Amino acid sequence: MELKNSEKKTTPDPTRTDGWDTRLGKRLCNFFSEQMGIRGRSEIHVLDDLIVLRFKDALSSGELEIGAAKSGRLLVKELIERACRQVQPELERLLQQMTDLHLL
Repeated sequence: MELKNSEKKTTPDPTRTDGWDTRLGKRLCNFFSEQMGIRGRSEIHVLDDLIVLRFKDALSSGELEIGAAKSGRLLVKELIERACRQVQPELERLLQQMTDLHLL
């Protein structure tokens, strides 16, 4: 997903000291935790109009066990992709609220 600046507002500056990127990261982590059950350590990086949220250790022990075989990895990947498609509209609304930008 790419962000589009629809009203010529400037993208929030990630170098600001007001913690905008930290607040965004917390809201996104809460969103994924509530909507998809994803937990684990996370990192957020905001570069101009790009937001990268990376989860580490996000898979449960059961998912890791299923993913040990190739067919299991494909199943876990398919389930995660399906869940992402289901929450995409709500995620887009959240990002638009926080950034005043629209996703392409």
